[in-house]
Amino acid sequence: MKTFLVLSTCLFVTAVATMVSAQTTQTTNASGNVVTTESSDKYGSGGTHQTVSDKTNYRLIAEFYYDKCGRKRESVYPGSSDGKIPPQTSYFDEEGRLELKVLHSKMMGDVYIDSKGDKMDPAQGKAVIEKLEKTSSPCPEKPGGQVKAKPETPPSLVAPSGTSPFLGQPFSPSTFSWTGPYMGIQFGYTRSSSDYNLKLGGLWNDFPDTRNEIQFQGMREFDENGFGLGGCAGYNYEFNNRFVIGAGVAGRKFWGLDAMHNTGDFSTGNTGDFDVWSKFRTTGIVTFGPKVGHACGRFLPYVSGGLAFGELDTAQKIFSSNFGGFREMGKASENRLGWTLGTGLQYAVTNNWSLRMEYSYSDLGTFKYAGKSSDTFHDFTTWHMATLTEHGGNFGIVYNFSQFGQR
Repeated sequence: MKTFLVLSTCLFVTAVATMVSAQTTQTTNASGNVVTTESSDKYGSGGTHQTVSDKTNYRLIAEFYYDKCGRKRESVYPGSSDGKIPPQTSYFDEEGRLELKVLHSKMMGDVYIDSKGDKMDPAQGKAVIEKLEKTSSPCPEKPGGQVKAKPETPPSLVAPSGTSPFLGQPFSPSTFSWTGPYMGIQFGYTRSSSDYNLKLGGLWNDFPDTRNEIQFQGMREFDENGFGLGGCAGYNYEFNNRFVIGAGVAGRKFWGLDAMHNTGDFSTGNTGDFDVWSKFRTTGIVTFGPKVGHACGRFLPYVSGGLAFGELDTAQKIFSSNFGGFREMGKASENRLGWTLGTGLQYAVTNNWSLRMEYSYSDLGTFKYAGKSSDTFHDFTTWHMATLTEHGGNFGIVYNFSQFGQR
């Protein structure tokens, strides 16, 4: 009885070993790397799973899944050893067409890319993979009823150095991410508006008609058109759901945004004639703040906002030839702090270069400063006030420094 059990066990082990050896083969390709082929039912019964490993330390270089007809349905690349290129899995339909890529990034998690190079929702991507793994159709027949043979792994899949040629190449330009730092130049049109007002007090209150008329004549709105040239820089981060957040700074130097106005002599009644002279100039603006957008492939519509810093040079003068030779001058220059809002659209021409168009509105608030007159009229007090708002339309050329722009 014992002899029978021993013989039975030996026969069973031998049969199992024979089955395993029949389902797993190991060869060496032209590059000297080890190619292991074993049976796999991942894409239906009769399929195979093939791995390519380094001949020295057996490090995995690539792996492939074939269906029973020898059609490649899935390929896996582990990524570069330095971590700059993340692992990638590609899925193919029964005609060998690429349906989906999954980039396994440590920073962004799994990123699903469709055959057109656009990002997919993770749930949608997982559904496509599940469908592909369940799809199995009859093998195509050649003339004469011969079934198409399983293709052998071409030697070119593995480079002589023992790494996949894919790992030494950048990702397809169509698989793009907005994550990373950027810098660029921008130029465009600017329209500035500045409202001037006067507030007279002190002994001016003894001449109410004169005071009111000078205040009225001193009101002036400057609406000027000009051009700006400057730069921008910042950082964006794109999530798997294509939601993009970032922060950036931008600045422009202005040309043509200055003006002067003189009322000419106007009568104030018994006190005589007066004249009000006003001058306006703004030289540039700097904005800083967050940005929020939603990526549509290589298009990025966004809104932005934050702080605005702008310089305002203002001057206003009141004088009269017959009110005791009255002379008053108010002049000041100040860097104003305000707020800004904007919206724009950016398009990635390549993995690193992009173009963007943007509209922005900035409000730098009200600037108030005191006027100065001679000692004779010291008690005739004057306050000058000026506001500054700006509308800007800009075009920019931007460079993205991040490697994650190439996937």
